[in-house]
Amino acid sequence: KQWYQRRVRGDQPIVPDRDSKEQVIVNFVQWSVDEGRVIASCSDTSIRMWNLRGELVQTFLGHHDDSYFIQEHPRVPDVLATGGHDGQIIMWSMSTGQPIHTFLN
Repeated sequence: KQWYQRRVRGDQPIVPDRDSKEQVIVNFVQWSVDEGRVIASCSDTSIRMWNLRGELVQTFLGHHDDSYFIQEHPRVPDVLATGGHDGQIIMWSMSTGQPIHTFLN
């Protein structure tokens, strides 16, 4: 099956140019609790968050392998949890993009 790519607006596109030798793959996508943002885990180990205008709002860096789980805290609006193949669960501040706490399996 042929996959078509579309660039998203923001300072870092999720999909590099077609000429790029390295392609970033989206592993998982999650809506935010308020449905105002989309959060994706990517094969370059980053977690990225966009608003509904397609603007990149935040990039979360801290996993050392692909992440496959994203969950926003249901009652604390600024907290995001991610889990990855690196054995880490990272709790993030969505406003700063910085880790709040890391759990290692």
